[in-house]
Amino acid sequence: MKNAANVNGDRRSSSISEDMESQRSILEDILPSFQMHNYMFNRTLYDETEESIDNDLPEYASEINTIRSIRPIDPNRFVDPTENPNLILLNNTDKLPLVDAPVDIRIVLTKRQPMIGKVFERESPLTQYKPGDLVTGYATIKSNVDVPLSFEMMLVSLEGELKTPAGGLKSVDRKIISRTFLKMYDLNACYHAGHIPVTAYGTNGKLQKDISDNTFIGFDEHRSIIPGYIHKKFFTFKLPYSLLDTTCPDQLHEHMRILPSFGFDEDSLGTLDENLEIDPILGYKRCEELYGSPIKVNDMALKGQSISYFIRVQMIGKHDVAEKFVRKMPKNNDSPFVLLKNENYHFRVDVSDYQKRDTFSESVIGCNRLVNTNVRTYEQLTHFENFVIKTLQELKTKKQLTEAGIVNRREQDEIVASLEADESKKITQFPSSTNFHEEIVRSNSDSYLHYDSMKLGKDLFGRSGGEVIIKASMSRDSSIHSIKSFALKERHSHSNLTSKCGGGPELIPLRAIDNGRNHSVPIKSLSSDSSSSLETIRSLHSLKQANQEHCFVELDLTFVPENRLAFKPELPQSVTVNSTLKAINIYSTFPIPVSIDGEFLMDEQLLQYTIPNVRRQFDSYLVELKQLVRKVPVPRPFYNSVNSLSKLSAKEAYVPKFEFLTETINLQNKWKFDEKNNVYKACLKFPLAMGSKQVSNSTMCLVPTFESCLVNQFYMVHFHVSMRKSKKYCVFKFPLKVI
Repeated sequence: MKNAANVNGDRRSSSISEDMESQRSILEDILPSFQMHNYMFNRTLYDETEESIDNDLPEYASEINTIRSIRPIDPNRFVDPTENPNLILLNNTDKLPLVDAPVDIRIVLTKRQPMIGKVFERESPLTQYKPGDLVTGYATIKSNVDVPLSFEMMLVSLEGELKTPAGGLKSVDRKIISRTFLKMYDLNACYHAGHIPVTAYGTNGKLQKDISDNTFIGFDEHRSIIPGYIHKKFFTFKLPYSLLDTTCPDQLHEHMRILPSFGFDEDSLGTLDENLEIDPILGYKRCEELYGSPIKVNDMALKGQSISYFIRVQMIGKHDVAEKFVRKMPKNNDSPFVLLKNENYHFRVDVSDYQKRDTFSESVIGCNRLVNTNVRTYEQLTHFENFVIKTLQELKTKKQLTEAGIVNRREQDEIVASLEADESKKITQFPSSTNFHEEIVRSNSDSYLHYDSMKLGKDLFGRSGGEVIIKASMSRDSSIHSIKSFALKERHSHSNLTSKCGGGPELIPLRAIDNGRNHSVPIKSLSSDSSSSLETIRSLHSLKQANQEHCFVELDLTFVPENRLAFKPELPQSVTVNSTLKAINIYSTFPIPVSIDGEFLMDEQLLQYTIPNVRRQFDSYLVELKQLVRKVPVPRPFYNSVNSLSKLSAKEAYVPKFEFLTETINLQNKWKFDEKNNVYKACLKFPLAMGSKQVSNSTMCLVPTFESCLVNQFYMVHFHVSMRKSKKYCVFKFPLKVI
């Protein structure tokens, strides 16, 4: 009994320590030292200085320049980083030539912050992180040569990258536009002189051996990879809830939200096969030949579009040092630096449930000017076109002044300002080109509204029919929850199974909340050679907890009999509603200077007329700008904004394998006679719902609605309303936010 008590006590103490360790997630801020700041943030492409790490700091309150005193080999190539931020090395790592030095870099993500001397479980490649989650792990670096390999900088970053085709989806040009919208550096993981003992990683020192895997922590002061050593650096990042305001040049708060993983970056595969076919059973595919490959899912992304997140490790070295180890070196390289090695490890980000907790202010800033709150897309276009017309007039005036010999900028601005005071120079309003329908009521309303009508024929007994006028409405806040491929769902989701799952198609709301990080089974159990892979996957099928509110649609029916004097007209007995979901992808090759609202998406002629007309209108302005740019300076952001709307495009497609349940509503007890207008009225309200089995067995990824400067994904629900004795059915479409 005593021994048993001791065992139980040991188990309890072990359990308590494990709980404490699992709850411990320390994220320490590192204040850069003077040397670290200069080494990381003030080094330029032409800085070849060999400075000692023991250089004295400047005296407090001294009058010397606190920027690093660069003593370049060639004084004619001196660059002041404060005046030339575009030449800072940290801002140009993607432009350095990659020489592929004999170095192996391995990036590993862990479930918790790693600690020296302990082995932590690796995170599954199918894990989806959420805003606020810690992305933890380590990187190992090993040299494949017998002599020390020197480097200049080692950078460890978490990056978010958006890509879209440069010439549009129909272009034969394969050029891809890449835009980095998120970049975070772990200063402790990057190389720096000295050593920072971070508490979360345990007590450790420079080049201390980690007995858990026989690696060595960090590097020596000579910045070299020692032969026979496997160097290791821990990293910890916290995914932000929003992006920096510099992400969007027009300061649109809709463009500063964190984005979900979307599409598939084909460039990440390099020379490997790009035609990855998604497994129809698992609902995803990843390149097994490439370590850290991104995952491809069915998420309605257009070809060439992608939003990717990855951990990046870069080793930067000197050109003359790399020549000793690399046979093929780039010939034309103005900078003395080269990229010795670049390694990426992709992971997925899921922003579902985050958007409804979004606390952004309601003010909208577009075209670099403040606009009133809740401004419609149509009004934003009006504002921006007026701004373009005004700016074009100013540029034309400055061109004339330059040709007349007045080249002083201040004099030109004063003359332009005086001309603007003239009433005849005021800008005309934006022509009505978006063709909005009057029945779309927006002001002072919490709902989207749509009207239509249908004729009903006579019945078998010759009784007259009539006309049914339908007013459809849905709340502006209507939303459904995102759906993920079941292989990407929470690992513990099988514990939520109930006895209902074996029955019929249980109705569940589409705002089912899936809290926490989404995990999956270990990747090796999903391999094609695993005999139990299908059983393992099928065990993950689950129903989401049905404890959220439904999203409702309202129909107000007005029946006008053909013969109003008839004693008892034949009233419609039932109405049937079939609902489908469509995805709308709006994109451009330059930052879009407006945000997109629901009314803009509701335009019946959005794809056929509205967007092509906007594109045609701003293309004419772009032609004028191209003529003026040769004579007068044109602001680059302004030029890009006009260029963006001249290339604005959209594509709509049905969401496959996604259907709402058909609603058939009995109207016999719904009709009420309106004596004043001599018509019959009925009010209906029904929820949007789909079978739970369709959700749990989904191989489709319905990503949350998102907006960005280049790519936007929206959803529209289409209601097909029909009645007996009518040859026509009405179609109503409303924006539906996926969260």
